[in-house]
Amino acid sequence: MKVLTEYLWFTTKNKKEFINITETVEKIVRKSGVNEGFVLVSAMHITASIFVNDEEDGIKADLLEWAEKLAPFKREYRHHNTGEANADAHLKSILFHPDDSLINVTVRK
Repeated sequence: MKVLTEYLWFTTKNKKEFINITETVEKIVRKSGVNEGFVLVSAMHITASIFVNDEEDGIKADLLEWAEKLAPFKREYRHHNTGEANADAHLKSILFHPDDSLINVTVRK
């Protein structure tokens, strides 16, 4: 069984940001030499998530708005007593996937 592990690092400009990694993942799959199988994409940070959906600005804005309604920033979160001020980010990350397995990936030649 062929396996390849790659780590991607990102520096974001905003507190909340989408980064499209589709092309990067496609290149990694090609590099792996695997023609058929699955890909596991995992956000290796507790407040990051994987978003598998349309690459469309409207749905991304809708998701951010929805998450903000469900888990708005509030100063009174108990987590903030730890010295951090990102309790809402932890709550929002529960709404989305920390990882996703893309099953039956087939490399197009």
